Amino acid sequence: MGAIRTVVDQVTDAILSIGGSPLALSPAAVLPQNTPNTRAENVFSVTLQTANTDKFRDRSGGTMRIGHDLTVSILSRIKPNDQQDAYLDAIDLEEKVIIAVIRQSALPRERTLYESTRRTLAPSGEYVMIEINFDIEQSIKVG
Repeated sequence: MGAIRTVVDQVTDAILSIGGSPLALSPAAVLPQNTPNTRAENVFSVTLQTANTDKFRDRSGGTMRIGHDLTVSILSRIKPNDQQDAYLDAIDLEEKVIIAVIRQSALPRERTLYESTRRTLAPSGEYVMIEINFDIEQSIKVG
């Protein structure tokens, strides 16, 4: 298993280990355009974009420092008769995910920073899409 894949696996494990969490890993990426076709409630996916941070010269000491823009996307159902409470419950779930990802100790050679959250209500008002963005730096061996 590659070092970059390990980041996604460790973040996924951290989210799945949240006590009392109703979150389940989505079999497909959680995207706003998938919302009308899903019956899912409280599912998440993890996506990752990677770039060289230019903090070390490649092959300097056999290590390269790379940066990841990691997004945890959550799709949470907003119940029609209890919209405000359901929306606030989704925000509570978002906070639990942020804390779980920041606190995880399985990333010893990486730096994890919470950056932002974007919440988007589906046009039907039935779902809220929560995108939580993290900046992660990782050292990987190149030789």
